[in-house]
Amino acid sequence: MESTAFVFRPRGSYILAMATRINRRAPRLQKLISAAVPQGFTPFVARRNDLDDIEEFSHEVFADNPTERKYIRHLLSDGHAVIFGLKKGEEIAACCTLEMNVRQGRIYIVEIAVHANHRGRGLGQWTMKRIEALANSYDYRRITSHVTPGNRMSLSLHRRFGMRPQRLVRRYFHDGHDAYYMQMDIQAAS
Repeated sequence: MESTAFVFRPRGSYILAMATRINRRAPRLQKLISAAVPQGFTPFVARRNDLDDIEEFSHEVFADNPTERKYIRHLLSDGHAVIFGLKKGEEIAACCTLEMNVRQGRIYIVEIAVHANHRGRGLGQWTMKRIEALANSYDYRRITSHVTPGNRMSLSLHRRFGMRPQRLVRRYFHDGHDAYYMQMDIQAAS
């Protein structure tokens, strides 16, 4: 049975590409996430058979507020998202879920995380650089996210890459926590 890779294509049109017959757009995505991979890690773009691993990863790193399988499946099957990250062997070490909103010209970071066993190795920085490269490559104008004010590591990572809090959203998360709405405008590549 062939596995299916979910691949983003610009201008609001989305496709499914078979892993054994990669669509001509897929090499572009693979090239973007394969740049400067930290030694010992392998980049991946999520496939349907990765759902269990992604859900498990989310529950491990966001024990109080994980992204549920149903929502992950929705993002992938509706074709407006990409999930990518790094693996160490079979274990997901870092992962991010992005919503690609063509009409608004923005990439929304649904979730970005590095497993506790792999922190301090630059994986969060690698992931943010890949997000910025995707935005530049596909002509998005901004990157946005919501971050809990108490998540100092995530706030620091977002700020290092130029994302700034725009406003505090009270009780944004379903568990009642507040969130900063973070945003970074992308400069057009010359």
